[in-house]
Amino acid sequence: MATSIEILAAIAFFTTGVSHLVQPRIWARFFVQLARHGELGIFIIAFYTLPIGVLIVAFHNVWSGWPTVLTIIGWAFCLKSFIYFAAPKAGLAAISRIQETSAGKFVVAGIMMILLSGACAYWASVHLAA
Repeated sequence: MATSIEILAAIAFFTTGVSHLVQPRIWARFFVQLARHGELGIFIIAFYTLPIGVLIVAFHNVWSGWPTVLTIIGWAFCLKSFIYFAAPKAGLAAISRIQETSAGKFVVAGIMMILLSGACAYWASVHLAA
């Protein structure tokens, strides 16, 4: 099952990463708009991050080697969602710092997601070959 989650993560991170890379202003605007919705906007973010975090945690319990990175990311998504649901003001403080002029940060995040996507695809291929 770990291979399936690695493929799922590779596709999700690649798609989102490319979008961050080619549309950073829209991503910045998206988070600015979410911040304007206050705590409701934070709930929207938590609703997006929780499902993939839960999938990773439930089906990718790998604690050795480089694939551990994906497991840690899954737990981080779950923790972020928990904090955003339980203490939305904390999440609002985090996203309120985002400005439309800081779109370059989304390019960096996009590059990181594309690299992570490649790593997930490689780990999946290693598991399939074994």
